[in-house]
Amino acid sequence: MKIINSKQKAEDCAKSIMELFDKHKWLLISIKAGNRTIKQNAWMHQAYKMLSTQGDMTELEYKAYCKTKLGLAILKETYPERVDVLRELLKLIGYEQFQMFMIDEPVTSLFDLDQGARYINEITAHFNGYELPRKDY
Repeated sequence: MKIINSKQKAEDCAKSIMELFDKHKWLLISIKAGNRTIKQNAWMHQAYKMLSTQGDMTELEYKAYCKTKLGLAILKETYPERVDVLRELLKLIGYEQFQMFMIDEPVTSLFDLDQGARYINEITAHFNGYELPRKDY
C-alpha cells in the first residue's frame, strides 16, 4: 500500500509503475481514493499542535497517541487485517517504540469523510477540557 498525498509522490509513483510495466509487461493495480477533506486534515494537525502546548507531549507524540488510541479502532472497520498486524507489532516492540513507528504510519490518511469526522469527534471527547480548534470542516 502506498499513500500518495503530494504531487511529487504521485509523480514518483507513476514513474515506478512505468518501470514495473516495462519490466513485466502487465500489472494489477488497485486504487482507493481518500475522501478525508483538507480541512479535516488541517484540523487534526492543528489539534496535535494545540495539545502539545497544553499537555506533556510533543506535537508528534500527540499525533501518534491519537492514531493509536483513537484512530486504529476506526481504521479496523475498513482494514481489519492491517490493524491486527499493527496490534501484534505493538506487543512485539513495546509501546514507546510503537509510538515512534506510528508517527509516520498511515492511519488517518486512509479514512473516508465519515471516519475523519468521527476521529475528530473522538479527539474532542478524549481531550475534553483542552482547547482545540473550532470545527469548520
